[in-house]
Amino acid sequence: MTRSRQRAPSSTVPPPPYHSVSSTSPPSYRGVDGSERDPLIPPLGSSHSIDALKEPRRLRGDSCATFIILTILAFMIGGFVGASIQYATSQNIYDPAARDYIRRQWEAERRGWERERLREREEAAKRRHQREAEEERERQREQVEAEERHRQREAEEERERQREQEAAAERRHQREAERRRWEREQEEAEERRRQWEAEEEARQRAQIHWLALESSQHCERYGTRKYWAKMGPLVGGYDPMKACWTSDIEIHGRKMKPTYCEDKGADHGVYGHWIVDFDEGGCRPWWEGFTDKGCTAPGSGLRRFDAHLMNLDYADGWNVMCSSTPADFNGLHFNGAMSCVNSYLSGVFGIWDIVDGDCL
Repeated sequence: MTRSRQRAPSSTVPPPPYHSVSSTSPPSYRGVDGSERDPLIPPLGSSHSIDALKEPRRLRGDSCATFIILTILAFMIGGFVGASIQYATSQNIYDPAARDYIRRQWEAERRGWERERLREREEAAKRRHQREAEEERERQREQVEAEERHRQREAEEERERQREQEAAAERRHQREAERRRWEREQEEAEERRRQWEAEEEARQRAQIHWLALESSQHCERYGTRKYWAKMGPLVGGYDPMKACWTSDIEIHGRKMKPTYCEDKGADHGVYGHWIVDFDEGGCRPWWEGFTDKGCTAPGSGLRRFDAHLMNLDYADGWNVMCSSTPADFNGLHFNGAMSCVNSYLSGVFGIWDIVDGDCL
């Protein structure tokens, strides 16, 4: 349903003319001496009468100016009222045009609001992207700084390790040099000590000597006799056993060191003993008269031979001399008899049982 409003005429009625009241001040009274007889209207030709004549014209000019101003104000008020009425009538929600206009305004506002929201979202997304990019740059920068600090720390640690290794190597080198110097000093001291000991030993050994060499009255075995001698007195605290083992003596034209040494105590001293197995003719008996005694037993496969031991000193051990005197017969060599028999009437005989196939 359409409602229409009739617009009121915008013309205004001018106000009636106003007459201004003269603002001229009344004639002044010249003092308390004035009299009520003095005329209120000044006489013609005076200055007050001239001003009174000019007053109506001045009042008419002021009225025209006032009328013009009021007319302008009335037009302005009328225009404002008319515009307001026109706007009010154009905003009637029941008018399809007004409703369409309102919808367009709403749609425009909605699109503007959506554009604003989209712009805000885009700006927010842009700010977020900028913030994320800034955070990513900051993170990368911090990561780069952390990696750089890590590399610097590793480099510093590596330099520190190298310094420590170099210092350790230098210390080892110094210790090794000190050790070698100490060893050199020790070797030199040891060499000086050995040299002094050698000189002292040579001086002491120059005084070492054996007393009279004595021999055993009987042989030890075939071609062997025992000799002994006492070590002469020593000076300078020299070890007598060492002197015994290192001092030689001449026997049968040969220089020999003792076979063994014997310390018989402070009262008897140290003795050296020699077992001489050469050039001992008195200890060299021989075999004579090898005799075949036949087979030892039927089927034994052994044949017995015996021989008489000659040049035997009965002070010697007959059994030892018999078993150590070599024998050669039937192309065979023996270092001694296999067994020995001492017949006090006939002497000492050696016996040999040798393999013989004829005794099988």
